[in-house]
Amino acid sequence: MDGSNLCRCLSLGVVIGAWALSSGVASANQGAGRFDFDAPDTGSGVMSLGFQTLSTQGSLDADGGDASFLRNLRTDSRSVILGIDYRFNSRWSAYVSLPYIRKRARNDIGAHNPTRLVPARPASEFIDDGEYHGTWQDWQLGVGYHTVIGGFDVQPHAVLTYPSRDYVFFGSAATGQRLTRFRLGFDASRRIGRSNAHYAFGYSYEFVDRVLDRNVDRQHLRLSGRYDFSPELSATVFASARRGHGADGDEFFMDRPLGNQRWYQHDRLLKQDFGFVGLSATWNLDSRWALSGSRAWMVSGANQHDVEYVYELQLRRAF
Repeated sequence: MDGSNLCRCLSLGVVIGAWALSSGVASANQGAGRFDFDAPDTGSGVMSLGFQTLSTQGSLDADGGDASFLRNLRTDSRSVILGIDYRFNSRWSAYVSLPYIRKRARNDIGAHNPTRLVPARPASEFIDDGEYHGTWQDWQLGVGYHTVIGGFDVQPHAVLTYPSRDYVFFGSAATGQRLTRFRLGFDASRRIGRSNAHYAFGYSYEFVDRVLDRNVDRQHLRLSGRYDFSPELSATVFASARRGHGADGDEFFMDRPLGNQRWYQHDRLLKQDFGFVGLSATWNLDSRWALSGSRAWMVSGANQHDVEYVYELQLRRAF
């Protein structure tokens, strides 16, 4: 497994990436299992700059069906993700990233107005006003170990996700859930014979801050296949899925009074399961620079906004 995988698989996730959106949109910044870059040499690293756009239309209920009362709700996100991946030696690498996200929610039904909470929270900002709101989101700090097991390049990893600031998490336009998370897992890859084809898979378990004393931990699965057309050009197909603990959306509408503390925390309590598939391509411009583009489609989802599209463009430079 190449050393820069920690940069792409674990965090840039950008394919479905750093949107880590609350209010029914699940965080997918576990990455999409892409293994499409060469490893940096020992004692060297890679700086990356990613640009992502993501839009949703409507929302999905606990069974993955259309939530009719949110059919007209639309969200649009624009993200810039900064990352550094460094290979210390043949075994160890580390990664750090921080995204800046701008998001808006249009045609909101007013369910996230903090002045309507019980008790009201007039000091909290109302962000579902149709305008873009932006902020730095969550730091990700990761470490990976590189080894070979049974012919597979294997990379166990640990990743800490920590909110960079006290941003708003209550609203369809929220840029994240403002929860500390710690993920443990592995990724494994292998070349198919002497061909230019490779395949990879991975699993992670994520420990998440408990919300109102409820377990909201998550499991992440990744699968990908890559073909190298030349030393300069490669293409990857990938799939990712998340399954988690937590509550279904319809639980909150049975609460009395409406707008209580559980409703204020509902975006953090939701299970928000999903599945994505996608395509990406990488062009190695020279020995230092590389450019990649990705497109992802949501194929399943529950308790979250219905994702229409996700596009990403990433520029990398080795140092």
